[in-house]
Amino acid sequence: PGSDLRLAQSTPGGAVAGDVVTTAQLAYGQMTVSAGGVTQAINVPGFQVVSVSPDQAPSRPTPVPPPTGGPDGGGFTGLEGTGGDSTGGAPKPPTNEDVADTQISDMGSNIEPKLIVAAPTFNDAPPPGGVVGDGEKLLLVSKDTRIAEQNNALDDKVGTTDGMRNIGISNNSAYGGRFLSQTPFTGFDFNAPEFFRTGKTTAVSLRNSRGSDGTVNAGFLTAPNGFGGSNFKLPVKEGFVDFGSADAFTRFGPVSGMSFGAPDQSFYYFNLREVNFSNNPSSLFGGVPFTGAFPTGGTAAHDLFPGFPGKTSIPMLPENYGGNFGGALNPILYTAYSPNLTTFPNDDRAVALYALIAIDGVGPSQKSAMTTYTGVYIGDSGSNNHIFLAGYNRGSVRLTSGGTPIRVSGGGGTTSRDSLGRSFFGQDKPDHFVISSDVFTQDGTLFDAAGFVQTLENTSVPALVFFHETYSRPAPLPNGAGSVRTSQTLKGYAAGIVTTKSEASGSISTYIAKNLNDQPGSFQITTSPAINRATAVFRSQDAFNSLSSMVVYFGNPSGAASARQAFIDDNIFGIRESTSQTDTIGGSASTGRIALVTSAFVNLSIPATAGVTFCTCAHTKWGFISGEVRRDDFSERQRLHLMPWVAGRLSGPGVTAGKVGTASYGGHAVANIMNASGQEYVAFGNYNQSWNFANRTGLATISNLDGATYSGSIVNVSGTSGSEFVGGLSGAGRSGSIFGAFMRGANNNTGEVAAQFHVTGSGYYAAGIAVGKEP
Repeated sequence: PGSDLRLAQSTPGGAVAGDVVTTAQLAYGQMTVSAGGVTQAINVPGFQVVSVSPDQAPSRPTPVPPPTGGPDGGGFTGLEGTGGDSTGGAPKPPTNEDVADTQISDMGSNIEPKLIVAAPTFNDAPPPGGVVGDGEKLLLVSKDTRIAEQNNALDDKVGTTDGMRNIGISNNSAYGGRFLSQTPFTGFDFNAPEFFRTGKTTAVSLRNSRGSDGTVNAGFLTAPNGFGGSNFKLPVKEGFVDFGSADAFTRFGPVSGMSFGAPDQSFYYFNLREVNFSNNPSSLFGGVPFTGAFPTGGTAAHDLFPGFPGKTSIPMLPENYGGNFGGALNPILYTAYSPNLTTFPNDDRAVALYALIAIDGVGPSQKSAMTTYTGVYIGDSGSNNHIFLAGYNRGSVRLTSGGTPIRVSGGGGTTSRDSLGRSFFGQDKPDHFVISSDVFTQDGTLFDAAGFVQTLENTSVPALVFFHETYSRPAPLPNGAGSVRTSQTLKGYAAGIVTTKSEASGSISTYIAKNLNDQPGSFQITTSPAINRATAVFRSQDAFNSLSSMVVYFGNPSGAASARQAFIDDNIFGIRESTSQTDTIGGSASTGRIALVTSAFVNLSIPATAGVTFCTCAHTKWGFISGEVRRDDFSERQRLHLMPWVAGRLSGPGVTAGKVGTASYGGHAVANIMNASGQEYVAFGNYNQSWNFANRTGLATISNLDGATYSGSIVNVSGTSGSEFVGGLSGAGRSGSIFGAFMRGANNNTGEVAAQFHVTGSGYYAAGIAVGKEP
């Protein structure tokens, strides 16, 4: 039923020897792979762990690539025979008589398969009364999307599910945690103007309680006095486990569901369904509070899993508004630690970042979402026991290509505390925590809060008010993460399609946004690793007139960070709207609810990227912007959904003035598309450019972009000594322009290029960015 593979420098016990790179593929049953002190489990056939060496952590499980016909061409070619026979390469194929002689049936092969752990049955029926709590829609789990499948993590589970060993035999530690039951709040704050709403709610005591008296004995987590009076008894086991209601209950009676247990017994999370109340969702977590020295340097990663209310695969997005989209990477929260933990308005903060971009489908059938969370670590002066993580998240969703962008605000993002104010759990490290939509303000106030979903057609009330929880476990840092952290100023371009709404008339329109005056300095990113900060500014204009110009500032360059940004390394950073600089629309003051992230959070192996060769640029970065900017007089709002950006180390006229010879560049393009039917989506393509430095001319080609190819001659922009170029593009019956600049590469001062472009024709619009490098 299972196998274990351990990689070491020698070969006792069947381990793999030396520094041999290993690919472990699961064809049947379950398998764990251990190396570098880390174990990865594969529980789904058809997945593999690749590129494993004895002194490195195994990679995350990924699908086995499809076969391509050769001996090394994907699939299970390493496990399957070759050639035209069916012997699998065996010199003497086994016969039925050979198998019978082994008497293997006496060891269990003749036993009929059976269900080891009974799976709970969920339905979508609401609890009595239907909709509960201020019009909140009830989010439930159906039989087809069981809690055990949350986050699509079947390929990355911990421990085993067959014959799960029971680690909760006895433990003298006191467990602190929180209990939630739908709906845990009332009274969402709609009294203030929209951009000043706090999201504040009032906790429902019976459905939102904390405690610190939990104990683990005889395989169950209980609390003698209850978490705030919430009596419960829940089974504890390592890893992800389904359980029934035979011997599990909370204050609302028997429950079934799924649990996660940490290997060191220090943390448990339960996604529950209340059997006597139409499977109403509830949750409970309990952990041993971490009391050691909190980290003060370096970087870390944590896997994130959607918790309460349980029916979503993308943390901090509700299931019906992006949470069920495919095409996203596994959720990871990155942390850059700092010794500053006990003072809030300080430059040097420990920061955290989580973001996901889900692009599900291709062309008119596409739907997409982006969510970004930035937070800071802070605690009571002199006490590591009361450090917590506080921040906010921003997001936008396009449910269909024919719909307008939807704003999703997950409210706050503060780690849930137990009744004694502790929110990090673990025996040796602060390994586990739970992020909820609660809010912590700069004046030190913590309050229960909720998020909301707001459509563009009706902005006066939210389409959905929701409470979310996300729980974590420590994870190996992805290869290279946190290793390169430099101070630099990156300049480049952002271009795409913006949706505008006039509040007076209610009319909704779109326009193409690009850099103001087509100058690379109109989009700029500054990174400051010493204080874990990054800031940005985007000065834009309408590609065809100047009526819809806007300036958007991201992050606070100094002073109170207010969880506005998180710089992890040169490739991984995210920034929310600034509170220290004022945005503008058409010269009028505006307020943003917007975020910028790098391509580190984009899955480049999705159907929309088929046939695209992405630039592996050393210094030029790219990513997306999503969110909303609105005039302070509430007369107009502009929504950006997955607008692409690119920025690098600008070469400048002094670099290119005396350069001669020719160069070619290859990379990719990303664009917002609106077709002739008014459907909008994101498309990827290839980018190629040639350039003659002597006469400052060249050729630019964008191919395979939404099925079209565009090309045109490019020339030097006057006064830039060849450091910037401009040209026309045409193809597929459309035409437009491209503006770009040379960027410094790894070993070449003009080794990379970045550009913005747009094309139009017959009601079709495409606007985006391109990036490339020399071979």
